[in-house]
Amino acid sequence: MAQSKSQDEQSTTKKEKAIYKVFNDSVHGHIEMHPLLVKIIDTPEFQRLRNIKQLGGGYYVYPGASHNRFEHSLGVAHLAGKLLQSLKKNLPEGIEITPNDELCVQIAALCHDLGHGPFSHAFDIFMKDFDSSWKHEDVSVKMFNHLIEENGIKEIMGKENENWDAFSEKDFTFITELIQGPSNSASEWPYKGREKKKAFLYDIVANHRNGIDVDKMDYFTRDCHHLGMKCNFSHERFITFARVCEENGETQICMRDKEAMNMYELFHVRNLLHHNAYQHRVIKAVELMIMDALKEANDHFKFEEAAMDPKRFVDLTDDILQKILDTPEKSTKVEKAQKIIKRVLERDLYKFLGAKTFQPQELKHLTSDEEWKKVLKTWLGKIQTPEVGSQRLKLEYFKEVPIKFNYGMKDKNPIDSLRFYRKCDPNTPIKLSKDEVSYLLPEKFAETKVMLFYKGEEDKEKKDVEELAKREIKHFWNDLDIFSSAIKNSRTYMDFTDFSKLLEKKMVTAQEICEVFSNQGFYRFIAEETFKPKKLELVDNSELQKALEAWLEELEQQAGRQKIVQSAKDFELVPYTPPESDSSNLYLKYKGLFREDLDKFWQIVCFGPASDYSFREFLCLYLVIAKEVTVRLLRQGYFLIDEKALETKLTRLDDGKWTTVLENWLKDIQKQAQHQQFRFTANNFKVVSYHLPCQTEISKVMLFYKGLTEDDVEKLWEQVRKV
Repeated sequence: MAQSKSQDEQSTTKKEKAIYKVFNDSVHGHIEMHPLLVKIIDTPEFQRLRNIKQLGGGYYVYPGASHNRFEHSLGVAHLAGKLLQSLKKNLPEGIEITPNDELCVQIAALCHDLGHGPFSHAFDIFMKDFDSSWKHEDVSVKMFNHLIEENGIKEIMGKENENWDAFSEKDFTFITELIQGPSNSASEWPYKGREKKKAFLYDIVANHRNGIDVDKMDYFTRDCHHLGMKCNFSHERFITFARVCEENGETQICMRDKEAMNMYELFHVRNLLHHNAYQHRVIKAVELMIMDALKEANDHFKFEEAAMDPKRFVDLTDDILQKILDTPEKSTKVEKAQKIIKRVLERDLYKFLGAKTFQPQELKHLTSDEEWKKVLKTWLGKIQTPEVGSQRLKLEYFKEVPIKFNYGMKDKNPIDSLRFYRKCDPNTPIKLSKDEVSYLLPEKFAETKVMLFYKGEEDKEKKDVEELAKREIKHFWNDLDIFSSAIKNSRTYMDFTDFSKLLEKKMVTAQEICEVFSNQGFYRFIAEETFKPKKLELVDNSELQKALEAWLEELEQQAGRQKIVQSAKDFELVPYTPPESDSSNLYLKYKGLFREDLDKFWQIVCFGPASDYSFREFLCLYLVIAKEVTVRLLRQGYFLIDEKALETKLTRLDDGKWTTVLENWLKDIQKQAQHQQFRFTANNFKVVSYHLPCQTEISKVMLFYKGLTEDDVEKLWEQVRKV
């Protein structure tokens, strides 16, 4: 039902009397602005946005990305007005949009970015070092209140005139809530500016329900236009088909069911913009340098104090880099800041060393900058060479940048929070599953990319570090992994139950493997490699034995390496060509412990029945569940010796007791002559336990032995290739 006639007439009368100003926008064409919005625009606080680049450091990579927060804010206010006019045509019975509702929403749309600092989101990151709770939305509210007070606009708004009704304190509260979001999200209705039946108004400027708002619609369209990219999302269709529906006593903006793909396209465009522009590696390098320059110059300019003072914040724009360059101050820090800025201008940027994408949960243990630095410092200590020593590999020369990519709702599908309506029943909101839209839609909606940069200045240094990083950076990525983080601690025993979700993998078919038990001892599969078709059929056993000997000799030459094996006889290489396969596999097995030796270990550990697995059964489990654990332990130099399923709780065995168990077991078996050469200690082993999600009453326990790293095994395959 449409609004009451009297309300429409009142709104129309005021609109006819108001003298609208026309702006010629590069994206939306000619747009009209209400005179009250024009009063806000014509203030120093708002005009400041002309000097804040929309894309921060993006202008240093994309020459067309010269647009500013000023024109974006005009565009958001324009789209908010268009959406409101569209929604007014089909409002539910008992719901109306008043002229002040419209103006409040448009004012919030116009002023939502007043709190952005120099270079937009880069300044947000800079300010986090001083205040971890910093959000530019909070500063936008502070700047809005300062703007209307300082320029006498609040007094004008408080009086009714021919262009608007008098604004109440409730209206001002409504505007700040539209910008800042709810003050108390725990309550049933967290807003004070408008009642629950007008909940849909809070979804227009900054949508906390599903992220679909006119702010994104403008900057996606505008950014694509200036970046020279295609924006396939149509905000015109969204505005045309948007409709207010009521669900569980709360109104929300719903979309026609046939527009579902257009809504997915909105978030697809968002993802593309982040990957190709917002988080571009060169843009990140530029913004890192800008932030470093601001940090160095902060003692002189006091940026964090200016950010808290609306009067000083007005002067805080992208011009700050030129102010730093022009300052007569000659302190060491200011000179360092000037040097960094000059490097940006001369295109002598921080060196990008590499990047890797992770699932968000893989990095959930890295919750602070200190934890990131700890991993980075450990890696730098391991990769030093005579050519690239500790002086070039100082921690302060490197910077890791974790970047979160998602569809705006962390790891959730935002469309799950959007309601649709059908043509035959436009007043009933419905939820569409992904399968109802398309089977080609994404399964996951979040990822984290980690970039690594080097800040060194000299060309030779950068080249040497870059070459070293290319060889060694994979170990840095390995060390970031949540499993590797746990594995690298000094404990003997680890319970991986907390990582059960990470262990859930799709079923993988195990390949047939030749016999693994021998009367002479217990062999364990360590690694495998695939070679070109039938290649290994031309290699006899003696040649493989020579490859093993050459490999072990190479390992023995590594300085500081603990001797683990005596000869190539402790290993066996097994070539195998699967039926109807055009490739040959080569399996590396290690003969270290007899079956009876391992049985003694489990006799000490077991407090309940043990499930004995054949090797094939073990391998299936290994490929399905334990593969994640095994792979990550191998990266750290541990390979699996044995595994048991114990129907018992292991909480009674802490790290110290596990160490005692290992020591008692080793004392027993090392009395045997065949084991005296190995010199086992408890430090050579790790015990890992976890529960399968479907079998919480059974503890899976894995025994690992530290012997060969992933790189060590790779050297073996190189020797085989030489053969």
